[in-house]
Amino acid sequence: MTFFTNDFLTLQLGKVEHTKYNITLYNVQVPALMSSQALIALPAYNEEKVLGCVLQSLRHAGYTHIVVVDDGSTDATARIARNYRVHIISFPRNKGKGSALRAAISYAIKKRYKALVTMDADGQHNPLDIASLLNGLQTHDVALGNRFARHAYIPVYARAANMLGNIVNAVFTGTWVSDSQCGLRAYTRAALVKLRLHSTHYEIDTEIIRELKRKHISYTQIPVRVRYTAYSKSKRTKQSFLMGLETIARLVTIYKK
Repeated sequence: MTFFTNDFLTLQLGKVEHTKYNITLYNVQVPALMSSQALIALPAYNEEKVLGCVLQSLRHAGYTHIVVVDDGSTDATARIARNYRVHIISFPRNKGKGSALRAAISYAIKKRYKALVTMDADGQHNPLDIASLLNGLQTHDVALGNRFARHAYIPVYARAANMLGNIVNAVFTGTWVSDSQCGLRAYTRAALVKLRLHSTHYEIDTEIIRELKRKHISYTQIPVRVRYTAYSKSKRTKQSFLMGLETIARLVTIYKK
């Protein structure tokens, strides 16, 4: 049964397909109480091509409390978010993933949500896995997505970047996690109020893990799906060598605090 169609998106019962960029996001129904008390946060920078698909998939899965942090986008990202009537936090200029996540955390605390789920806005993550993360919060304060626990196709450059990220993370935090750079994570309110974060860019993923150890916040690692598409692979800034060096330099600065 088709609910909505246009040139790029076909939404069917249980499945959302973005045909141009080969994105498939499968729907899962979650308990109303769980979805009503959890905020889904998407940091977004120039994601006009897929953001609508991602938001439609989240809505179809039962998640209505969504915040898009528009990180100074120069395209139609903010307009598309407004069309879906989600809450929008807009930056006048690009500040980085860390700044966007910190804004989302502050908003979740202010609005007294019991849980916050963060996910990428480029269609890599599957809403099906949000329920698993939230279930993980029944026994832990944080649930970290692990893309490598499943036998899924992951490009060589992504595997190499993640391994390097895991090593850097272990050096700076003293903690080994299987997927230190995954953006799909869930936090209880109790965990959020303990986090003291200063990062402005991708180093926030490691800073959060350091805070988990420093504040003795319990966490679990949950297997999640990942989908690398032509679109997501075209946005390889995060995996660039120069970006990696910049991230390490920022971590050194944070580590000294």
